[in-house]
Parts: sequence; C-alpha cells; structure tokens
Amino acid sequence: MAGIIEVKDQGKLRIYDADNSHYIDIVVPSSVTANRTITIPDASFTVPQADTNTVYTHPNHSGEVTSTADGATVIADNIVDEANLKVSNSAVNGYMLTAQSGNTGGLTWAEAGGGSFEKISTTTISSSVASVDFNTLSTDYRDFRIICSDLRIDTHQQFPILKVKRAGQGSFDGGSNEYIYANTGRNSQAGNITEDSTGANGLRFLPANLARDATVDGANMDVLIDCYNVHVTDSKFMIRANSTFIEGTYGRAAVGMTGGYRNALDAIIGIQIACEGSTEYISGTVTLYGRKI
Repeated sequence: MAGIIEVKDQGKLRIYDADNSHYIDIVVPSSVTANRTITIPDASFTVPQADTNTVYTHPNHSGEVTSTADGATVIADNIVDEANLKVSNSAVNGYMLTAQSGNTGGLTWAEAGGGSFEKISTTTISSSVASVDFNTLSTDYRDFRIICSDLRIDTHQQFPILKVKRAGQGSFDGGSNEYIYANTGRNSQAGNITEDSTGANGLRFLPANLARDATVDGANMDVLIDCYNVHVTDSKFMIRANSTFIEGTYGRAAVGMTGGYRNALDAIIGIQIACEGSTEYISGTVTLYGRKI
C-alpha cells in the first residue's frame, strides 16, 4: 500500500510517499496542550526533508556470495575451496580433513590412518611380455602388496619368479646366489610339494612349476605377494606369498605358501614379476598396492 502512515512511538507519526521509498516524521511538541488541526509544514512541528531517509534496498551480490530473489545472501554453488576454510594447519597432499574440537576452526589436516592397502597401479597383459615391472616404490608407503590374477604363461612347466631393484641400481638383480626362499604346498592328488633354494637368481614363489594354457586347458595362477618394510637398510627385503595354481607336471590343482628374501642390506626401489628362461606371460593382471602406517 502506498502512502502508509505509521505510528512510530508516542508523539510521532511516520508518513511514506507514494512508492514507500521516502518518508517524513511528524513530531508533536510537548508544548501542545490543546487539540488542533495543522497544515504541513507548520513552524511548531519538526518535519525532516522528504529525501533524507530512504528504505534500505539489499545489494545484488555476486562472486563468492550471491543474492536470492527475496534478497537473502547465500554462498554461491561450487565456490568453497581450501582457502575459505578455517583450519588449524596447512594442507599436505594426500592428507584428510579431520574434526579436532580443540583446534582453530575445529578442523585439522591429518595423515590418513595406516593399516589399509591403497591401490597404486594395475598392469593388464593383453600380449606376450617377459615381465611386469614396478620401477618405483614410493616412500609414502612402508609395505607393498602385489596381486597376480589369472596369469598364464606360454611355456609348459616353468617357474614364475620375483626380482628386485636395489637403491642405486639401474636394473633388477638376477645374479646367482642372490635370492633365498622356501616354498611348501599340496596338490589335488594328496601330494606334498616343496621348492627351496639357499641361493638363486630369482625368488620362486610357487612350490611347483606352472602349466601352460595350451597344454592344460585353462592353466593359470593367482598369487598374493606381500613385501615388507622395503625402504630400510639394516635388514633384508622379505616377502611372503600365498598361491593357487595349476601344477605343470600333472595338471593338478595346487596351493602354496612362500617365504624368502633378497640377500642384501639395501633399500628396494623396484619389484619385477618375471619367469625363468624365455618364458613369457600371455594374459592376466598384476596390481600393486601400498600400505602406510
């Protein structure tokens, strides 16, 4: 409604103009002692200039804050970033934002909790390869896990092997007497199977040789290999492996466990999954995981 008359308090009226954008206040002096009629302006009344007071109009914000149709101010969509957060410390790549009620802003960047393996990379074999190489073992992780899924080879009755690259070296170690290991397992004919060495040019991680697909239909292996504390220089690089595979000698189902190490006190910077001789992998996947503590 245009031209509103509003009672502000005792002895004062506020009269708005036609579009409610300006007003005047009429103040009845305390000296008035009788009823009377006046015509504005009147010397005995205080009448401000009509344009000295205006109704507040909300600004139209933009950028990180914006205005809605009804004049409310809200944070714009897709705008809150790290710089707009009140956090007690500076961010570090890979850290998580955690609630810490005693810290500034109640928020703190913190390293992700240890104990879980994080996927680093996967190699899918679609044509023949002599090996799958992981040339970098990040110091962000202490332990590593390798999972070989449905690996198949092109030569019958061969042993897959693991090799390592030590700090300062440009290639994977493959000399004699460098790897020591022990394997034990059992096959589907109730036979115990073992394979061990006090010095070899690669670490075998099956207790018997592997069949090839062309000789035993569907022959493959699935292996989980854990590599411990690879960056230390005061103990030997250790692995443990659990495997299930098609044995090459008779085509039997087999299962195995492996323990072994590289016989040197060096940090390990790379791991290779290979095969002995000229044998190659023809299919399967090999995935590398890392674990923080």
